[in-house]
Amino acid sequence: MSSEAQNTLDEPNTFNEHEAARYVGTSVSTLRRRRKARRDPAWTQIDRQIRYRRHILDKFLDDHTVRLEESIPDPASSHIAPEAQFQRVQ
Repeated sequence: MSSEAQNTLDEPNTFNEHEAARYVGTSVSTLRRRRKARRDPAWTQIDRQIRYRRHILDKFLDDHTVRLEESIPDPASSHIAPEAQFQRVQ
């Protein structure tokens, strides 16, 4: 078996809520609040056991990634002078 295939087998495909919280960089209580509000990330529940799938957590992280190239206006394409775009508001 190749080392890449072995690494894939060694990585868990599902996480409990503590592992999932650590994986996405949030607290367990945040995941619990999101579950109670029926918000992403989606979870699987079998009896009382809560599990999160790795690919869903990855999608959740991708969906909540701020894309800087989409959010910062290009001064060259703007009709406002660059120095006027970032003036401090008093």
